[in-house]
Parts: sequence; C-alpha cells; structure tokens
Amino acid sequence: MNPPDSGVLRIGALRVDPALDEICLDGTVIKLEPRTMRLLICLARHAGQVVSVEQLLDEVWNDVVVNPDSVYQAVAMLRRVLHDDAKDPTYIANVLRRGYRLVAPVAPWIDAPAVSEANAPATPAAVDTALPVAATASGFRWLGISLIVALSLALAYLAVDKLWLKKRSAVNGTAVIASTPVGDNSIAVLAFADMSENKDQEYFSDGLSEELLNLLAKLPELRVAARTSAFSFKGKSDDIPTIATKLHVANVLEGSVRKSGHHLRVTAQLIRADTGYHLWSETYDRELDDVFEVQDEIASAVVKALKVTLLSGEAPHAAATKSTQAYTLLLLARFTDYQLWSKEGEQKAVDYYEQVVQLDPTSAAGWEGLSRAVAELPRFGVMPWQQARDQARHAAEQALAINPKLPAAHIALGKVRYFFDLDWPAAQTEFAAARALDPRDAYALLWAGLVAGTVGRSGDALQIFQEGISQDPLNYYLHSRIAAATYNLGRFAESEAAARRAVELLPAASQGHVLLAQALLGLGKREAALAEIERESYEGLREYGRARTYWLLGQKTNSDAALPRLKAGFSQNLAYNIAAVHALRGEPDQALQWLERAYQQREMFLIFDGGLVADPDFNSLRNDGRYKSFLRKMKLPG
Repeated sequence: MNPPDSGVLRIGALRVDPALDEICLDGTVIKLEPRTMRLLICLARHAGQVVSVEQLLDEVWNDVVVNPDSVYQAVAMLRRVLHDDAKDPTYIANVLRRGYRLVAPVAPWIDAPAVSEANAPATPAAVDTALPVAATASGFRWLGISLIVALSLALAYLAVDKLWLKKRSAVNGTAVIASTPVGDNSIAVLAFADMSENKDQEYFSDGLSEELLNLLAKLPELRVAARTSAFSFKGKSDDIPTIATKLHVANVLEGSVRKSGHHLRVTAQLIRADTGYHLWSETYDRELDDVFEVQDEIASAVVKALKVTLLSGEAPHAAATKSTQAYTLLLLARFTDYQLWSKEGEQKAVDYYEQVVQLDPTSAAGWEGLSRAVAELPRFGVMPWQQARDQARHAAEQALAINPKLPAAHIALGKVRYFFDLDWPAAQTEFAAARALDPRDAYALLWAGLVAGTVGRSGDALQIFQEGISQDPLNYYLHSRIAAATYNLGRFAESEAAARRAVELLPAASQGHVLLAQALLGLGKREAALAEIERESYEGLREYGRARTYWLLGQKTNSDAALPRLKAGFSQNLAYNIAAVHALRGEPDQALQWLERAYQQREMFLIFDGGLVADPDFNSLRNDGRYKSFLRKMKLPG
C-alpha cells in the first residue's frame, strides 16, 4: 500500500500518528523528531520495497544539504527507538549495497469502538486515549471486529485509562516530566550573603548555607531544593516568589554572614513565599568555635517554624568535622572546588582537603572531598590516572569506613570504579547505594544515569536524569545529559530543548553549545548549528565541533583544516573526540588508533553518554572486528 503522510497508521506493533510526530509502542507514547517521522513514513510508503539511500536523501532531506552519513545515523537512531535489531529486524532491514526495506506490515489504524458517554471514564483533555496496539488481539487486526473483541477493547480501554498517566512517564515514553507538587514542608536554602568588611568570606557564607541545606535535607518529611538549583540565584535580583516558583518550594531560607577574626554574626530568616511573611528570623552573635551550634540552632528553628514532625524525635545535627579549623578549611576546599575547575583550582582543593583530614582524620566529609578532587587531576595532566585512582580509592574507602551512610562517599567510590576501573556493575552498585540512602540526591541520580548511558541504556539514563531534574530543576549537568540521551534516542527536538536550557543556565560552561549544535544539525538547522559551535567556551570542543559539523555539511576543506588543530592542541584529553571525527569520515584505522589512546588516558568522553555504544558517529565501525574487540575490552555491549 501507499499510505498518506497524514492519517494514523499501524506499522507492525506500532500506532503511528504523523500529524503529531508520535508513535505508540506497548502502550507508551514516544515523541519523534519530525525528520525521523518523515523517514519512517517514507519507508512505510514503500513498505516491502528497497529504498535507496539516495531516494531517502531526496524525499526526507530534500530541504537541506547533507551526506549519506545523515541517513545512516537517522536509521540507526530510529532502530534504537523501536528496539529493532539490525541482525534480526522486526521493522527495518538492511539490503546490502542497495538501501533499506520496511519489513513490518503497514495498514490504516482502526480505533477502538467508542465507549458510550454514560459509561465512559473521565479522561483528562491532555491525555491521548487511543487504544495501545498491545491491547488488540493479533488475530483481529482488520475490519469486521466481533462483539467479543469489542468487549475486550472496552475493558482494555478502562484499564489503560487508569494506567495511562503512569505509562506516560515511563523510560521510553514522552519527555513529559510529572510536575512536583508544592507542599508546605518544602524549602530552598539560598546562598547566604557575605557581609564581611572585606567581602573575602564568600567561601564561608556559601559553606555555612550548604551545611544548613544538608542538615535539613536529612529530614524525610522535608523536601529541600538541591544546592545546584538553590545557589543558581546567587548574585541575581529574582524576588522570593519567583525563586520559590522556579524551585517548586513553599518556603525560602535566606540570610547573611559577617565573619571577623574569631567573631561570627549570622542572620537568618524563613519566608513564606506566597504571602511574603517572615515565619521566623534570628541573629546569632557567636565565636567561630560555636559555628556548629549555630547551624544546629538554625536548623531546629526552621523545623519548628514549619512544624515538621521528626521521626527521630530530635533535630538534625551537624557533624562534618570536629575541628573548627578543619571546618573552615573544608568550606574553603569546597568553594575552591566549585568555583575554580582548573588545574590550579583542583590542586588547591586537594591541598585544602589534605589539611582537613590531617587536622581531623575522622572527617568523612574531608576524605570524600579529597577523593573527588584527586580524581580530577589526571584531566589536567597533573597526575597519572593510575596514581589518582589509588589515592581517590583510598580516600573514598576511608570516608565509608568512618560513615558508611554518607551518600557522597559511595558516589566518590563509584566514580573510581567508573572512570578508572571501567567496572560498570561495581560503579552502579555504589551509585545505587547512594540513592538508597538519599533517594532525593540529584548528584547520585546524575551518576546513576551516566553509568546507565555508558552501557547503552539511553532510555534508562533519560528516565534517571528526568528524576534528577524533578529534585534539582536548575541543574546544568542534568539538562546537558538529557540533551545527550535524547540525541542518542533520535529525539532531536527534545535534545535541542534540553541543550538550550543547559546553556541558558550556564552559558560559559563547556560542552553545552556543542550539544545544542549537534541537535540543531539533526534537525537540519545548519547555520544555527555552526553559530552554536562558535559559542562553545572550550577551544578544544570548538575545534571538534568544527571538524564534525563541516564534514556533515559536506565542507571537507573546512573539516580538514579543523582536525589537525584539534590533534595539535588537545590530544591529551580529547582523543575520543578525534576518534569520533575519523569514524564519521570513514577512516577506521585512524579512529581505532585514537580510541586506544583515549582508553590509555581514561578520558571522560570515552565513557560519557554511551558514546561507544550509542553514538551514531561510530556507525561506520559497528561491523569492524577490531571495534568489537575494543568494546569487549571496555566491557561494553556490541
């Protein structure tokens, strides 16, 4: 048959709605990028026939200039969305040296019989109640549905109506994230202002705020906005109602710190966002040695003002370290770690953390921070990765020996297993342990999603990242990883939206603009993609983006010019990206050589986002025995 471009179709087990760019698979709605839908419809229009790459370029990419790699990538992504195996296809078969053939049957979709108005269940207007394919018996796909089938369909309709909202948020469903209700027992702790005379105590005011946030987050009855989101308003002029709305909280704790020598003045106030009323405020004039008591008193006062019932019968208690001097160094180390992600910054952070554990060897927070900071040093060429692995593992194990219930310590050890050992099950175990200890920890969700993506489970990774966003809605890293995961799933429009959100949150952060350019290119927006590449803050990724994008646009000369610059300046930490460009260009020997170098260097991008398993840039190597051997060495599927 020759189905039209509009009108709902049945393709195998799929319900396909071209007008909405949606397919329904096993009761789950999946939003396709428009060009991906055009690809599927083009194959359906020629169902059972071989469609050449040239024909697909003419019919699907007629409005843009691309090369055959775009077809290979798009087909690979569509297969991933459909869970289709290229070796044993249910939907799309390769025809060697000729093109592709849709092997699934194609027919018009026949909707379920209407349920009478008197008996119809109440259905939200925004929910599509079309019967999932799986609810229809395979023996009655065509016309002439009997009474028994009609009754079965009606029963299935009722079941689907009850389960639909749950399924809509499933891993491979639409990108709709269930909104987080704003309860009275929800709060954001903003970064306290540094009111010191010389304005040189920002590290201390930030650190005190974070400690308060961590204390309150220990209460299961209290929903606390994550640090990344709460601190994103630092230095901005947003009012309290706006902040509360963006963070999905009912209350906001703000304050200031004035530190002079050993004297400390802390002012804190708890504000109800919808009314602007102060629920509680207090000023504490203390000596620095009393800082732990001040933290506890503020946390207890907030709990009392919110009338939170404590399961334990007592307020949370601060215990980051026993020493005031070590505590000050701990805050300084964290501030340096957050603010100065650079060779010098990480070295300073390691130095501060080492002083913390020397002053207080029982500080689990100090050991955890040391593990995290040391693990970063190989990226800057400061320390061989083998040495960093040993030191980071030792520090993480020390933290866990002191406090096995510290989620951050499990994450620190999981990162060692992930980055250096390439032991995915062990890494997943540690990240799962962190999540079990604190299901609301967005940092744990980020790393759990990363390891899922690494082993090729892009759908699972996306679900975990979306869960993280519900806890930490303004987290740049989570939005950027959603952009990568949706790109790997062929959902370019969603990838563009997530990448745009990421660059809005941190315009100067590395990789965000490259991810946005990647999505734009998938959507055929070539000029916009090139513009985003030039906005990338990290020069190495700019050169990578140029080499890749120009090649896909057919501008070989420009790609040829960018690739040597990428190799000359960034081979120490972007060998994986160099390999990806060579693979995209159909140069397997060079690609495999640079992959081996990335492996020897334990590069971040080698394992992030499931690149080796899911990145379409490596499609030209999928059937190469050497590539398969490399995947086995990496303990990855393929």
